[in-house]
Amino acid sequence: MGDFDEVLKYVGLFGPYQIQLFVLVNLFDFAAVWAMLLPVFSGATPDWWCEITDIISDNATAASSMANDSQVIYLHKQCSFNDTKCSNIIFHQSFTSIVTQFGLVCDLDYVSDLITTLQMVGLAIGATVSGQMADIFGRKKVLFVTHIMLVIFGVSSGLAPSWPVYAALRLFVGAAIGGLLVTALVLPIEYVGIKWRTLTVCLGFWAIGLMILPLWAYFIRNWRHLCIATSCACIPLAGLWW
Repeated sequence: MGDFDEVLKYVGLFGPYQIQLFVLVNLFDFAAVWAMLLPVFSGATPDWWCEITDIISDNATAASSMANDSQVIYLHKQCSFNDTKCSNIIFHQSFTSIVTQFGLVCDLDYVSDLITTLQMVGLAIGATVSGQMADIFGRKKVLFVTHIMLVIFGVSSGLAPSWPVYAALRLFVGAAIGGLLVTALVLPIEYVGIKWRTLTVCLGFWAIGLMILPLWAYFIRNWRHLCIATSCACIPLAGLWW
């Protein structure tokens, strides 16, 4: 590594090519941050009410012709009333999420957090495996393979027919994020001089992507459309291969 550092001193520690490489590789931060933090919005829980239909007997009538009336009770964020469970869950229509889509409240209120955990497990696996793969096959190949995986599984998660399928897809999304982050971090560092490496690690477009994501969620209130849109917006990055 010492000999390579001497070569860098000769050709330039942070010249035009290295700056270009740094900027282009860090564009992948947008794909990573949008995918990683998407569950904050796709798994959000809007205001909801529990609808309970209570049967009331009309004792004033004759026993032979007793009539039954139904009374509908609405409970705010309560799952039962006098041991009677909800007959229906009504969500506020301000936005949709996997919670509203699959009814992930009451007995299933743990699912949204579970999915986020599974995504982070996938991230740990992807980061571990991608480092070895990048050493074997090259960082550029692994960077673009993980990017393509991120787009495919990101779009697929927006089409998931059930929450278990969505959870499995977010596991793969996490693996792609882990691979992308590790490769995109290391690749530019290997081309710059020692005194510039700390700066290249600290700088990036992560914070910018983080600020843009709430705008995505503000204008796109449907969780499926949000998954698909944020994933498809990253497709042009594949053109950076050339």
